Amino acid sequence: MKRFAFFASLLALLGALLLAASPAPAVAAEPPVIAIPVVQADPGATVDVAITVDTRGVGIRGYGLNLDFDPTRIEIESFTDGGFLGDCPGGAIYEGYVVIDNVAGTLKGASATFLGCPTKSVSTAPDSPAALGALKVKGKSGASNGQMNWVFAANTKLIDANAGNMLPPKITLTPNWLQIGTGQAVLRTFVPMIAK
Repeated sequence: MKRFAFFASLLALLGALLLAASPAPAVAAEPPVIAIPVVQADPGATVDVAITVDTRGVGIRGYGLNLDFDPTRIEIESFTDGGFLGDCPGGAIYEGYVVIDNVAGTLKGASATFLGCPTKSVSTAPDSPAALGALKVKGKSGASNGQMNWVFAANTKLIDANAGNMLPPKITLTPNWLQIGTGQAVLRTFVPMIAK
């Protein structure tokens, strides 16, 4: 009987030690986010529109950005890389050829990626939002007041440390809108109706 109690106590102690030594289950990280904030542009005026990236701790080695917009209301004058990838010692950062079509309402080919960096394979961007890029946007003269929604077009992505494409749902895209002219930029919310 004493032997049984001794072995039962020993097994309980070993079980407690094993549980204490087991790593906690991994918590799924939130996916990285590419976002465009709400900005106001008066007709005829040019404004800067920031595009941010929050890596959420994921090693990123590049990005690709494509946008659709309403060409009857705005023109995109330029896209500039924000430099969140940092430098590439011993290699280069390849930037894609950006094509802005203000007739069709598209921006295509905005991209950057590490090429041949022997000492660095991912961005050291902070987890807080960093500058992915910036747009110079001009509100068209005579454009009606109101909201113009940005649309992230196909193949907007981040490229992870293994050169894998991270498309939604592996990343979150938050396009928001551009407020043309005066008016209240109001978030629209859906309120479900409850049947009585």
